[in-house]
Amino acid sequence: MTKFKIPFVDLKKINQPYKRRYVSFLKDAIDNSNFIKGNNVYLLERALVKTFKCKYSLTLNSGTDALIVAIKSLGLKPGDEILTTSNTWISSAYAIEINNCIPKFIDVNKNNFQINPDLIEKKITKKTKAIIVTHLYGMPNDMDHICKIAKKNKLFIIEDIAQSHLAEYKKKIVGNFGDIACMSFYPSKNLGALGDGGALITNSKNNYLKCKSYANYGAINFRNPNHKTIGINSRLDEIQAYFLLEKLKKLKKDTEKRIQLSKIYNQKCDKLNLKYIENNNRYSGI
Repeated sequence: MTKFKIPFVDLKKINQPYKRRYVSFLKDAIDNSNFIKGNNVYLLERALVKTFKCKYSLTLNSGTDALIVAIKSLGLKPGDEILTTSNTWISSAYAIEINNCIPKFIDVNKNNFQINPDLIEKKITKKTKAIIVTHLYGMPNDMDHICKIAKKNKLFIIEDIAQSHLAEYKKKIVGNFGDIACMSFYPSKNLGALGDGGALITNSKNNYLKCKSYANYGAINFRNPNHKTIGINSRLDEIQAYFLLEKLKKLKKDTEKRIQLSKIYNQKCDKLNLKYIENNNRYSGI
């Protein structure tokens, strides 16, 4: 056993390279007093579209809010069922419950602890309307299998890519297989803010507009007085948006470094005869 203490996530080391530019921006932000729905939020949303190769993106207050808003946009009825994995953070079940729907848990496979597609259809009933697919540990799920099941049973697909920024399944970035995808910018994520933050991406203009409205008090525009539905207040601020814009520039490079480091860990584990989560060669995960 080593006597060295190795931090699980060294946020100080990760964020230090951005400190000078960020402090300079803070001064400008205070002088300009433009903190909500400003240019940096707009630029970040455009950059997310380009980075994740989707058509629309919407920044929000957190990854949890992204899940809540995404489910709300589907127009489900109270009592409708949403399938989700049993191995994930509480946000999935929480977002389902807060939308007055019922979570139905699917067990995981033993190779990578992702949702087991072979068990999905056994849980589907007449009330099942959607499935939340969580891509854990940077490794995509078997989306061919899951999409086939969803199409057959007319289920919406929400992808949770909070741990899988830029991960690919058959050369396609995860988040582009379902109806909506949600991501988190919690500080320890691959793309982490200096506080809470999140976003959703979609290739459907209709889904995007519904989410945008619900996340902004029920109005499609920040200054629009016509609130057509009851919504919530979930907006990413300018200060976090600026920081994320800076980090987004290095996301691809940082991801490649993570992949190389994971290979080193795997080699060391092999030498020590330690088991670790398998990464199927079909996937290009992080």
